[in-house]
Amino acid sequence: MAFEKLKEGFQGQIFTDEETLSELQTDFGGLVASLPAAVAVPSSIKDVCTLIKTAAAEGWRVTTRGMSHSQSGQSLSQGGILLDMGPLNRIERIGRHSAWVQAGVLWSDLVRASLEENLVPPVFPSYLDVTVGGTIAVGGLGASSFKRGHLVQHVEELEVVTGEGHTARCSPDENAALFNCTRAGLGQFSIVTRAKVHLRTCAPQVRTFNLLYDNLPALMRDCELLMIEERFDYLEASAVPCPLGFKTMGETKVQFAEWFYLLQVSVEHGHTLPHDDRLLDGLRYFRKSHVEDSRTLGFATRHEALYSFWRETGMWSFTHPWVETVLPWRSAGPFIQGVLRSLPPNLLLGGQVILAPLSRENPPLPLLMLPEGERMVHFGLLPAVPRQLLPMVLPILMKASELSIEMGGKRYLSGWINFDKKQWKDHFGERWDRLVEWKRFYDPKGILNPGFIKIAD
Repeated sequence: MAFEKLKEGFQGQIFTDEETLSELQTDFGGLVASLPAAVAVPSSIKDVCTLIKTAAAEGWRVTTRGMSHSQSGQSLSQGGILLDMGPLNRIERIGRHSAWVQAGVLWSDLVRASLEENLVPPVFPSYLDVTVGGTIAVGGLGASSFKRGHLVQHVEELEVVTGEGHTARCSPDENAALFNCTRAGLGQFSIVTRAKVHLRTCAPQVRTFNLLYDNLPALMRDCELLMIEERFDYLEASAVPCPLGFKTMGETKVQFAEWFYLLQVSVEHGHTLPHDDRLLDGLRYFRKSHVEDSRTLGFATRHEALYSFWRETGMWSFTHPWVETVLPWRSAGPFIQGVLRSLPPNLLLGGQVILAPLSRENPPLPLLMLPEGERMVHFGLLPAVPRQLLPMVLPILMKASELSIEMGGKRYLSGWINFDKKQWKDHFGERWDRLVEWKRFYDPKGILNPGFIKIAD
């Protein structure tokens, strides 16, 4: 590729040296390696427009990259231009009910800044060191999703650049179709450059109850009760194995375990402490293992210790073929129990199994595919796998993914996805034709984030 035309109007930096390109050929998943032809680092939003206009004219493919937390190469470019959105990281304004931020802002920075005003996004991700723009492209989940849905539902307005290099403002009242296909649109129709994120008032402190369950039906029953009554502000759950030894399967010995379930429920409060007995009344846990009091910022960053541990032990550098799926409430229990029975517990060294109750948002987002029902479970197998073990682990995860779809689930598209075109069409169902129409209209030359969704014939 010759970049002379781009250099005329692009004020940022363009790298084509082998060292830079090699450093940016993998993502967090570590399963895909794609070498870009160039890395573009914009100095302004205007640079993004210049890049896309030139790329459309020249036929260059452009892939956006934030913190590259993808696991299927979504933030990688094979032979195209990798657009590093990281420098567009300015928090422009925090108002009484919302914040305008550039797409490269990390949620950790936005949460810290908003909390100085006693405000917080209604939903923020558990892992905060990802960009606002990247999360908007996927959907975004957090501990408050059980009553507030996906993070992207609380984005009020966007500024984007379409596949022809046009800048546009979009919201429910202005360019609504563009707004709808950009949110959870995986960067297929436009590139988010700025976002207006809703904020809510929050209390200064949070009390978290760690409740242990020895059976999944009791956990599911309590989660459903808490979704109906909304006693708490945050709710998240996980499955934890207790390895018991090895059992014979065929001619081999495999490790087996009993599974326990941790429900973490949290409530914000001021100077008056919450009434623990009232909050926990009627719940069927078998042990209250710990009660944690923290400032709201401490709660928002509660998982940093875990991520630091993974980094210090080297597990962060393993491959991460994460499989996340959203299941109908009615089939979630049998599916989860069946998967856990067949899951080798040592698969989760440096990883976790999450169970996140989720409520249906209103109005729904056209491209955020969810199963039927008002209540759902976001289930995630999030392993850290040494590369040499991938041939053993990937078939297990693939089978879990396929079974979840057979049971009415929908894959959450930030993880390890290995769909062919038919599977993509099945995933979007009756909305596939609309997706294709939007792609042809907003990105007629198909230059934005190619290769992940199999749209082209």
